[in-house]
Amino acid sequence: ANGMGRTFIGVADDATSTVTNPAGLVSLTKRQVYVEYKNSSIKVNRLATVDSWLSAAHTPTEFSKNVSSISFFNVSTPINSRLAVGVTYHEFLNYKEDFQLAARTIPDISNPGSPITVGGLGFAANPVEGSASFRGTSVAGSVGYSLNPMVQVGATLSINHLTAEATATRLGINFLPGFPSPNPLAVSSNPIVKNQTKIDDSGNALGAVLGVLVKPNENVSIGFNYTKSPHFSLSENFLVNPGFANGTQQALVTSAGFPTGISINVPDHFGVGVAV
Repeated sequence: ANGMGRTFIGVADDATSTVTNPAGLVSLTKRQVYVEYKNSSIKVNRLATVDSWLSAAHTPTEFSKNVSSISFFNVSTPINSRLAVGVTYHEFLNYKEDFQLAARTIPDISNPGSPITVGGLGFAANPVEGSASFRGTSVAGSVGYSLNPMVQVGATLSINHLTAEATATRLGINFLPGFPSPNPLAVSSNPIVKNQTKIDDSGNALGAVLGVLVKPNENVSIGFNYTKSPHFSLSENFLVNPGFANGTQQALVTSAGFPTGISINVPDHFGVGVAV
């Protein structure tokens, strides 16, 4: 299924069809067990260095993270010649990242090689220490049924769980002698926290896959599917350091209007696959 990409919708002849086109479960002649192990190298380029916004090259910094897990497990079996069922565990999302952004000089839009200044004062963006971990899993039950020798239908109903942890801590800036002129890069990070954005929440949501498989003859099969993906409602907090203006580190407090709700929606999709 992975090798064929979305075209597998039009074949769907093994147990993995529970997440692509459950109508294909009827093709099974005996019980099948599938296990998938996935190892991913997540690489993200960010403009992270002090001169990354100012220089003409805009050279990015690559942040990488290795993620590995059992991403798919399925047991499916035929009940009779017209009916088959399956149970599936599927990890549809596993994203992790750690990154550090330096204090970055903000360029003047009219003179990109120079820092923006107002009243003779130069400006820079706060340094950021960030991390993110998003993991989405589903447990699903599927059924496939043959209406006649030419048309098969199927459905999968899933319970989906999303765990989200994301933190972005913004620190203070030290403006060193020579900034902004003659040295627009004379800025550094200050360990005092200015504010912090934080997500530490989880949610559950239902999802479904509906599929149809049409086989007009033994050489051609056409598959259709529609996936109603889960929509999650989580909470995000915004914390501030009340002592930042005085140059002291104090316990972070929740800003007015927070925590606030956020939506993380996995897109719905439909597909058509043809196999000859």
